[in-house]
Amino acid sequence: MRTIWGNRNFMLYFGGQTLSGLGTTITNFAVPWLLLRVTGSSLQLGFAFAIETIAYLAASLPAGVWMDMHNRRRTMIFADIARLFLLGEL
Repeated sequence: MRTIWGNRNFMLYFGGQTLSGLGTTITNFAVPWLLLRVTGSSLQLGFAFAIETIAYLAASLPAGVWMDMHNRRRTMIFADIARLFLLGEL
């Protein structure tokens, strides 16, 4: 009897999700900390979070409609690679 841990597709998915989650967690900690260290202002940190929230709210609905018209898998892979390079520039 095979377990789920012996399934290659599941292990690839699980490993990818784990690595992605780790990267997201590190980014969610490091970027605000870096912004606070560079600016030294909690007010500017608050403005940055406010702008991020406004951009998320404004872009989420059109992005969802756009995603329904395209290959989700390919788009998500592209988005993860783009995020990797954009965060690497910090």
